[in-house]
Amino acid sequence: MKKGLFIIVTGTLLLAGSAQAHRAPGSIGWAQNFEIGAVNQVDWLGGVGSASGLNRATFEQIQQFSTARSEVSALQRQTGRLMQSASASGLVGPSTSRQEATVNGDQALWARGGRFPSAGARQSLDGTFVNQVVKPDGIGEVSGTQRYTGLQEQSLSTPNGNGLQSQSVEIVQRANITTGADTDPVVTSTINLQLSQSQMAQ
Repeated sequence: MKKGLFIIVTGTLLLAGSAQAHRAPGSIGWAQNFEIGAVNQVDWLGGVGSASGLNRATFEQIQQFSTARSEVSALQRQTGRLMQSASASGLVGPSTSRQEATVNGDQALWARGGRFPSAGARQSLDGTFVNQVVKPDGIGEVSGTQRYTGLQEQSLSTPNGNGLQSQSVEIVQRANITTGADTDPVVTSTINLQLSQSQMAQ
């Protein structure tokens, strides 16, 4: 009897970021944003051995500014870390471990001097995280883990006052299946994240 071994490991990771600055007489403006799109998947169709896959991404963006006389100073920073891992094994029957993540964040701050000075800042962070493990039939084990940690922080100082705001998040998803014959377990976990905040002073 001849046995075949079939393994499919798929990993996709997209990371984009941008920063913009604008300064007019008596004013300052900054903006940052980032996007992450990641998929990690392992398909195991049976046989001797095991399969595993890993995605890992880390990023940081920093913007800092101060005027010559230090009348206006500003700082904003975005950091994040994403990790996805999957593994599968088993002599008989297929199994799949899949992790998907989409994260978007942006922040902006501005200050204006002159006769009517004002300052403000805004932040937003949203994402969707899905972790799924499937073992339709047969004996074997399949597992998946997804973790994301992120931070956004802003500080602004003007002659009229100071402001500080930050947002942080940590998400962990874990799933594992160990089966015998004649079982069809599926484990799916989904997290939707939406955060936003703003402040303004005049």
